[in-house]
Amino acid sequence: MNPMTPTSAVPSSSTPGLETPIYSKANESLLQNLLNGSLVLSTILFFLYSYTSYQSANYLSLGLFFIAYGLIFLITFARMIPPRVRVSALTIAFFIIGILEILQSGLTANGLLYFLIATLIFGILEKKNYWIIILVAAAVVISILSYLIQTSIITIGTSIVSNESVLYWVSLIANFLFLTFLVTAPLSLYIHDLHSFISTLVENNHSISDENKGLVQNRIEFENGLDRRRLRLVTTRQISREISQQSDLEKLMHDSVELIRTQLGYHQVAIFLNDERNENSFLKAATGEGSQSLLDRNFRVRIHDVGIISSVIARGEPFFTNDLLEETIQYKSSTLSNSKSELTVPLRVGQQILGALDVQSDQKDAFGDEDIEMLQSIADQLASVFDKTKQIQQLKNSVAKLEENYRSYTQGVWRSHLKGTKEHLNYAYIQNALESEFEPPAISEEALNIGETIIAPADSENNPQKDESIMAVPIILRDQILGVLNIKYRGTDIPNDLAALVGNASDRLALALENARLLEQIQERADREHLIGDISSKLRSATDVDSILRTTVAELGKSLGIDEVRIQLKSAESK
Repeated sequence: MNPMTPTSAVPSSSTPGLETPIYSKANESLLQNLLNGSLVLSTILFFLYSYTSYQSANYLSLGLFFIAYGLIFLITFARMIPPRVRVSALTIAFFIIGILEILQSGLTANGLLYFLIATLIFGILEKKNYWIIILVAAAVVISILSYLIQTSIITIGTSIVSNESVLYWVSLIANFLFLTFLVTAPLSLYIHDLHSFISTLVENNHSISDENKGLVQNRIEFENGLDRRRLRLVTTRQISREISQQSDLEKLMHDSVELIRTQLGYHQVAIFLNDERNENSFLKAATGEGSQSLLDRNFRVRIHDVGIISSVIARGEPFFTNDLLEETIQYKSSTLSNSKSELTVPLRVGQQILGALDVQSDQKDAFGDEDIEMLQSIADQLASVFDKTKQIQQLKNSVAKLEENYRSYTQGVWRSHLKGTKEHLNYAYIQNALESEFEPPAISEEALNIGETIIAPADSENNPQKDESIMAVPIILRDQILGVLNIKYRGTDIPNDLAALVGNASDRLALALENARLLEQIQERADREHLIGDISSKLRSATDVDSILRTTVAELGKSLGIDEVRIQLKSAESK
């Protein structure tokens, strides 16, 4: 592409979508200006050549020049003709004028100037390097004409304009002015377009700089958001680990609110738990400025009152406000004076609401959807632990109640069993002999009273013997003391392994006694059933009332060992 063309002012790769229509319009404007200038120049030349051709009676040259002038006139005003056709026609017209100038005046500056003008016009207005073809064609034409003139094959015109004539100077000045216009116009357009392009580049640079600043700010915000999101995940994992490892509910709540506040930079964090009647929600754990005073006052909120915490517990849905000054339902007694944002999420398990997790910040616009999701996840985990702890406590209470009832039952059963036993259930193994009459040591009564193993070493307060140690181990069944197991050991103290062995033997003895009692109870029940069956069979064999009554009295007395049994039916006179 010719470096003087306006299209070379901007690289084609800079603005591919805008370059073509802008510079096509500029080329058309430049073409029209060149045509207007060419029309003025050709009009001047037309009169000059008409005069010289008329003086020399060279009507052929006059006709050719008239054709060139008419061609310039036509393409100047006929704008519907395609621009490339108009450029080509203008180039041909100046070629014709140049040839006529050489034929009339010889190889003068004016003649060569027209070929230069034709080449410049084509090079300026055509985007591709077609101007080289025009330059080669001009050189060929000039060379051919020079050869023909030098060999006198053709002769130049007889009426050559003198260098000192007015017509020559008018022609020279007109050619000079048009050549100046031809060079200056595209340069001016080029510089104008260059300035426009530089201005566009500066504006684009400012725009790109602003976009870069925006991108940098967005990147910083994204990184900050990513760091905050990572911090949320770390906090959630830490609380989850604390929940899985912590068995103390009070410490778990305290550690949870402290982690949320320190890791996420909140102003105040609090946990509220509902009472059994779901009428009030009490502050159970809190951290941050002013939270200790609320804990000391045993602060609570009524669930059915108006307020953020009350509303969240009543509805079971999260709520947040990024400007507490504009919030109409804020619960002022639970909101610190310098808190500007508040987020509250319910502690829920299924459809049951256990309380609320309340977070406050001293910054406006501190909460978003991600904060709700993160805190709701933590609240759900805490609620699950609270619910499980509550269920475990209820289960423990139920188990304790069952154990207490069973202990009472065991105590009553053994008391009844021992009262119904006529035998003395006391046995001692002394010097390879089994005895039932012996004097128990003093520590036996103490072991029965406190339900704990007592060891009395030799020569002690409870054992005056110098070479024997004694030990009393209570026989315990489900926290019910059934008796005591005493041993004497020849030695100053009872070895630990022997004490452990006797303790295990006592535990197994308690189980064996219980099994024996149950077996005796089952046997007694079977005997009673058998006895009732025998009596029933004998009663069925009796055929009248008198026989039934006689049989019943006799069998009850015999079977139960009762001294006296009476049966009396109601008489007719009885009321």
